[in-house]
Amino acid sequence: MNYPRQRKNCPHKEELILNYSLKPDVGELQACSAIIQGDMDGVNKDAFRKLLTSKKKKSLLSESFYLRATKDCSSYIRDRGFLMVSLSKEEKDFPIAYSMVIHEKIEMFERLLRAIYTPHNVYCVHVDQRSPEIFKQAVRAITSCLTNVFVASKLESVIYASWSRVQADINCMQDLLKSPVRWRYLLNTCGTDFPIKTNAEIVQSLKYLNGKNSLESETVKAKNWRWQYHHNVTDVVTRTNIKKSPPPIQSPMFSGNAYFVVSRQFVEHIFKSKEIQRFMEWEKDTYSPDEHMWATLQRMPSVPGSNPSNVKYELSDMNAIARLVKWSYHEGDLKNGAPYPPCSGSHRRAVCVYGAGDLKWIVRQHHLLANKFDPEVDDVAIKCMEAFLRRAQQTHLKAPEGGTHGSCLTCHSPGSCPEGQYVNTVREYRGELTESWTDFVLLWTVSRGEDLRAVSRCDTRGASTIAFAEMLPVREYRGELTESWTDFVLLWTVSRGEDLRAVSRCDTRGASTIAFAEMLREWLIPSD
Repeated sequence: MNYPRQRKNCPHKEELILNYSLKPDVGELQACSAIIQGDMDGVNKDAFRKLLTSKKKKSLLSESFYLRATKDCSSYIRDRGFLMVSLSKEEKDFPIAYSMVIHEKIEMFERLLRAIYTPHNVYCVHVDQRSPEIFKQAVRAITSCLTNVFVASKLESVIYASWSRVQADINCMQDLLKSPVRWRYLLNTCGTDFPIKTNAEIVQSLKYLNGKNSLESETVKAKNWRWQYHHNVTDVVTRTNIKKSPPPIQSPMFSGNAYFVVSRQFVEHIFKSKEIQRFMEWEKDTYSPDEHMWATLQRMPSVPGSNPSNVKYELSDMNAIARLVKWSYHEGDLKNGAPYPPCSGSHRRAVCVYGAGDLKWIVRQHHLLANKFDPEVDDVAIKCMEAFLRRAQQTHLKAPEGGTHGSCLTCHSPGSCPEGQYVNTVREYRGELTESWTDFVLLWTVSRGEDLRAVSRCDTRGASTIAFAEMLPVREYRGELTESWTDFVLLWTVSRGEDLRAVSRCDTRGASTIAFAEMLREWLIPSD
């Protein structure tokens, strides 16, 4: 193919590449695919063992690392793989707000933020006032590099099971309402959460709610003591024998959890309603108010997006979309009626800290986020979710108005390059395979379906990548690299240097796909 003219005005070029510096190699991608799909056929066993040996991350990135890395924001954003372009008009037109309440593990915070980040959403980060000063500095350093991420204007000393946990979210709610971003829904997160849906999928789920909220809200009489007695709050919450007055609301009390998906109208209303303000004040000396206040608000008839208090509208955590949680006392055999299989990781306060073995089940649920993940318990679970989500992002890339998310290589005609016109080289060859240049890169590294297993066993017969390769004039891309169509296919599964020789001996272990993708990208898309 002859490219008549290199595009000079391509503002999203770097972002559309989605920065492959953090991508796992082919073996790791295959291993993660095997874990999530539950299919080991054709997987490189050495790569799989290597991935599993990294189960517990020996050391997390330190606050000092982030303080150094964020001195150059452009490099930090690029090197750490933040997505700096909206992937579709639909997503851009439906901004989401996040309240992120954290207190430790700066690397986990960054990984969560990166996984849910898009430039058109808005993010409020509440850092526990009791966290070490260097942790707070590192959080501020990260947020300073992202214009739509900020630290809450007021920070609380968060004590487990106390009102301070609710107040942290409320502080972010107030700040988010002042944001110029006209967000549609608010989601709250904590430091052990991780998304199991892409932003595009989250937008679809929120649109389906059609203004309704989604959070656990049930009648659980065994938990009534939590709001029937006065509690003292010091470093811990202690129940007294002093009975509280009834709640100052007309509707009943309900139980739930700390996580919610609520509309902007819900958030605006709770600050305007005097009844709700009185109710919130009454809640302050209860036990774990975050696990009954939101659930109760969701059943009050005056609250936007709420459900009636009738028993027919009870909603469990498994039916709400806010958070996927495995409780130890509910785990068991699905055939015997258990709601979910046993945890493959460990437990903390009766909650499963997910292991890689939970991923196959997790990705099939309808929830937006899951809790808990911890890299010091099972980093493979997080690594594979990162790979799964980024792959899904690339697969679901959609065209902006006036063009497609293409490679920004050229204009369609030699003499003009109108704004918004992108040449999508992949679609010109075989549009049904992919809709993006970024997907094109990964298509050659892992392909899809049977092709993924074909690569690992060095047998590409019958793989759809062959049909794709036969449409490409190899020598016009990088003739010196290969003299045959077959080698070109395998070049996308390996790299360069020693990796090129790996092709001939059918041994791709240790090959650096990313290096080759970057090399080809640089050749195809010269710097402006």
